Amino acid sequence: MILIASGTILFMVPEIRVLWHLYWGQDYYEKAQEDNSFYQKSLEEFDKAIRMSTNYDWMALVGRGTIQGKLNKPQEQLNDCKRATEENEEFALAWNCLGVALNILGKNKQKEEQYEAAKTNFEQAIAAFDQAIYWAQKNEALGSTKERVEVEIEATYNKGETFLNNKEPEEAIATLQKAVELAENNQVKKFDRFLYNLLATAYREKKDYEKALNFYNRSIFQKQDYYPAQFGKGLTLYYQEKYQEALEVFDQILGNQNRYKLNDFQRTEVSKYKRLTEEAIKNKPN
Repeated sequence: MILIASGTILFMVPEIRVLWHLYWGQDYYEKAQEDNSFYQKSLEEFDKAIRMSTNYDWMALVGRGTIQGKLNKPQEQLNDCKRATEENEEFALAWNCLGVALNILGKNKQKEEQYEAAKTNFEQAIAAFDQAIYWAQKNEALGSTKERVEVEIEATYNKGETFLNNKEPEEAIATLQKAVELAENNQVKKFDRFLYNLLATAYREKKDYEKALNFYNRSIFQKQDYYPAQFGKGLTLYYQEKYQEALEVFDQILGNQNRYKLNDFQRTEVSKYKRLTEEAIKNKPN
């Protein structure tokens, strides 16, 4: 009974209550990586922390902003993460979150053929990622050196993706190579398949197909059923007119749909290129 009473008293202290909601917000976020239904619960916990209006607002805002992005609400993510940078300009994760929102908004503007607006979003995103990288290197409040390096790698990766979305593959390659070097030099493995896949995609956009294949294979080596790398490899082989090899990749993906956890869009995407590949084989001169 004494432990329960003590816990109740501590919970009345605003900072303790905020930390409680931050803890559960993060916990639900991690569970959501396996089950999307936990995103809403995570959002609710960060909401509670923000409504308390304490010195921890900026942490909760980044948490809520990140979830808003996962729920396909980039404008709400932008609003939360921008406010977080204003409350604590030294928090690298807030700048990274802001950059992610701007990058998504830029991609959406591209789809709507608002190219100038998209370009502005991409440029603002790159500037935000530069701030994230700067504060990750400088601010020890992020934690250990490894944790700071991980934030720097993630922000650098996101910056490379933004260059790629802005049709600047050479800038993307140079940026992503820095991220790869940083990961390898610090023996950080958790980003390998993502880095290699995006670097491969940048080389594919540059039409350097051999280097693209090399990095797709490195990504696949890290995780055999990583759909973006497998599909990217199939596309690269298709563009090289290595149709039989491309067909084998597409067949392998479609034959293992459960393992790849394909959604409807991905299934349609692979089926489309399988059909195009089969037609190319049929029409190829003997």
